[in-house]
Amino acid sequence: MNSAKVQPEFGNMQAPGGMQMMDRNVVVGQPVPMDPNTGQPMMMPPMQPGMVPMQPGMVPMQPGMVPMQPGMVPMQPGMVPMQPGMVPMQPGMVPMQPMQPGMTPMPMQPGMMPVQTGTAQEAVPIVSSVPWVNVMNRSALFDGVTMKQTTRDWWRSGCCQANFEWTAHEYTHDYGEGDAIADKLYIREDADFCGRFLSCCAPAARPTRYDVWAGGIPEDGNRPPEKDRLFYFEKGCTNGTHQCIGCDDGGKKIMCPCCCYLPYLKAHDASGKEMGQATYICDEKLCVPKFGIEDASSNLRYLIRPNTCCCGCMPMFKCGGQKGRCMHVPFYIRTPEGEMVTPANPASEQAEITQLWSGLAKSCCERENYSVNFPQQATEEDKVIIIGATILIDMALFEQEQ
Repeated sequence: MNSAKVQPEFGNMQAPGGMQMMDRNVVVGQPVPMDPNTGQPMMMPPMQPGMVPMQPGMVPMQPGMVPMQPGMVPMQPGMVPMQPGMVPMQPGMVPMQPMQPGMTPMPMQPGMMPVQTGTAQEAVPIVSSVPWVNVMNRSALFDGVTMKQTTRDWWRSGCCQANFEWTAHEYTHDYGEGDAIADKLYIREDADFCGRFLSCCAPAARPTRYDVWAGGIPEDGNRPPEKDRLFYFEKGCTNGTHQCIGCDDGGKKIMCPCCCYLPYLKAHDASGKEMGQATYICDEKLCVPKFGIEDASSNLRYLIRPNTCCCGCMPMFKCGGQKGRCMHVPFYIRTPEGEMVTPANPASEQAEITQLWSGLAKSCCERENYSVNFPQQATEEDKVIIIGATILIDMALFEQEQ
């Protein structure tokens, strides 16, 4: 007959502060937990209804720890005790796994939030409280964008200028018309008829607004609600980059360059707050188009212009690229001093805005495609303004051809 020897119970022994000794029988051979400061048996608070008895391997209650609550998971061997700043275990959270050698416990940080993943939750950083920033990042538009004009208003020609529509897609360096890429942003113009009617005589002069929404072209073809837009671009009435001053004997328009009150396109977030603007720049090299990217305080952030030839008087073409880049004029994004900047996507050597050949069908319908590789150091606001600069380049330079 086996009879385990036990030490006397400590249940009737009182300790300072009204605490009791460990109220349990201790089997001989199993050490009694001792207080490291006093060397005396560990003082434990009286057992309360619903508390879990002390199990072998559990860590004794320490100052600052949260008492066991209904629904909490008991401390398991290998788990890290609750530390100041940690979030208490909530229903649906996954219990902390045993720490591996070399690992450091990571408490919840300000700005992190629990995100539901199946039946578990995990902490992930909030990218931004600004909706359009989150959409840009989730849509993989953080390093560049491919922009395409739609062909729905195929009849647009001369004075019959419909409102423009664009779709924006993930950056594809060698995009060719017909390649399948998902729509990420939908851009639609809202300009009056008179401004559009005269755009052939004064490109980019009309007052207009371009609204931007997440996703692609609506299935019903209608304009999405204004309250759902992410951001928008707008401009007032200005001079065009060139003005028609008459026609020659053959009936061809005579265009005179303008150097004052030039086109621009301001970027605003959904609330109307200005983020900055893209502007057309005129200098002594009239045949070389140049654009500036300015922040909300009118500080010049980037300069956009092509490389030049003929002593800097003419833009330089590039040939021999793949697909839409077979022949193109890259508008390089530069520092205000004119130096090249590192691109966010290493597919191209410099950050740039490039007009791509849009294929035979689109060329007949007078539609353009653009590939935009953002600067590596560009802010989220810079990227939005550069998208606006792409639209302004099309308005200022290529509507004359259309």
